[in-house]
Amino acid sequence: MNRSTMPALPGTPLVSVILTSYNYVRFVGQALDSVFNQTHRNCELIVVDDGSSDGSPEVIRGRLAAAPFPAQAIYQENRGQAAAMNAAFARAEGDMVAFLDSDDHWAPTKLEEMLSFIKGQPDGGVYQHQVEDGRSHAVLDPVCSGDYFQKWLHLGEVNTAIRHDLFLVFAPTSGLMFRKSVLDQVFPVPDQLLACPDTFLVFLACRLGPLYSNPRTLGVWRSHDSNAGRQNRFGYKNYGVPVVLGAINDRFRELGEPVRLTYRPAAVLWEPLRLVREALARRRKKRTG
Repeated sequence: MNRSTMPALPGTPLVSVILTSYNYVRFVGQALDSVFNQTHRNCELIVVDDGSSDGSPEVIRGRLAAAPFPAQAIYQENRGQAAAMNAAFARAEGDMVAFLDSDDHWAPTKLEEMLSFIKGQPDGGVYQHQVEDGRSHAVLDPVCSGDYFQKWLHLGEVNTAIRHDLFLVFAPTSGLMFRKSVLDQVFPVPDQLLACPDTFLVFLACRLGPLYSNPRTLGVWRSHDSNAGRQNRFGYKNYGVPVVLGAINDRFRELGEPVRLTYRPAAVLWEPLRLVREALARRRKKRTG
């Protein structure tokens, strides 16, 4: 595993903002405005429209024409979110990389506050902040930090059906931020990840340093019926386990890391009572939330 000392960030780091978009014409303008309204101004924006057919490209062109800092757009045929991220990352030149989905938006101080937070914990593999769901409900519960890769190594197998304390600890894409030098060792993301490539990013980046979570709510992850996790096509059992976890396990195997993510609900019968209670409590909260 290649864990090296992270170099100090410059006084005013360049942040590469990567925004991927597909058929969210009703939201993408607000997402772009939230980037352009950041109090941290040393930014570049790379937008990838993944074959939208709803007028999104016209909104993107209009907003980028008045961009207050360097901004570019890539318009490609529909290939999925991983391919869109790969296309954008290939052009990123920043010290840090922040991701934003086109149906979400940020607080104006998001980048400024996160950079200050990161400078206080410079060895991180993954940085994130609290987001709310558009209805003032926090998405991260609880807000966790720690060296999760070491915890996964200790177990060897992480049963995602039970060990929510080692799995459901990451913010959605729009709450994530990374050093580019870390992502250089993670990208490209496998193209088969048409949705949920953020899961691949965080699990591979945690290999290179701890997860640090800022409890400040610095953005909105918009909860709506078009979220990938609410579509049967991208459901956890049918897509998340075989495709997303499969891609993570394949990369860990290639790297020689003895960590495997599984989904074995029946293992609840052999888990300590504490973990059973935690799993049931989370399921009840999800059903009632």
